[in-house]
Amino acid sequence: MLAYIIPIVIIIVSVGALAWIVIKKFPQLSEIAIDVEAAEKESAAKRELLKKRLFRRLDEMRQKIRPFINPVVSSIKQFFKDFHDKILSLEQEYKKLEHGSPEHKQNVVALLKQAKVAYDKSDWADVERKALAIIKLDKENISAYQMLAEMYLEQKKYAQVEETLQFVVKLLKASGQGDKNIQIANVFAEIGELQQEQDRHGEALHNYQKALEYEENNPRYLDLAFDICIILKNKKLASQYLAALEATDPGNQQLDKLRQQLQAIKK
Repeated sequence: MLAYIIPIVIIIVSVGALAWIVIKKFPQLSEIAIDVEAAEKESAAKRELLKKRLFRRLDEMRQKIRPFINPVVSSIKQFFKDFHDKILSLEQEYKKLEHGSPEHKQNVVALLKQAKVAYDKSDWADVERKALAIIKLDKENISAYQMLAEMYLEQKKYAQVEETLQFVVKLLKASGQGDKNIQIANVFAEIGELQQEQDRHGEALHNYQKALEYEENNPRYLDLAFDICIILKNKKLASQYLAALEATDPGNQQLDKLRQQLQAIKK
């Protein structure tokens, strides 16, 4: 029994002595902790101060060299811009010279003739090859695209016809041809007729109206627009096109028939 008590007493005395030492030295330990914390705060403050001082000096240097650097940077940017513009200008001039050369024109004319011969023979594969060869030489050759559209129409490939004609319209709008408005109107009418054959009457009317935007007094386009309005039973719009047709082409022998068609539409 005594063998168990003696170790316990020794442990209790040791813990008590240790506690007494800690209590006695606690004020000194507290002072050390406070000193360490203060030192850390002082170090952080110094680092922040040095950081601000560094940024301030860098900003001062930037302000001093900016008047010298900005003109240099601007000059470099302008140099590369001028160089790029010059390259583009030379490229355009080269294309003009290439397309305007007699050899180039002769090649295009020869290919067009060959394509027409192939078209007359209904050799559609050869027509397409020749037309694409022309487009490779001259990407804006409207005749080649129109020949493709006619070929697709013969093959009843209506989607390709419409897509090709829409592209022809874009080319005509961008061209400098004097009669391009007449041609654009005609292409819109062709698209409308194609759509009408497919019973796409609303779309057909839209394209007839586009044709009339370019040739507002054209009797053919007025007649097409009137006919599609009759199909759509749009009496109000049909009467407007009939009135325009009467004013534009008063000698038209079909006017009485058109009036009867208009009157047959129920309100």
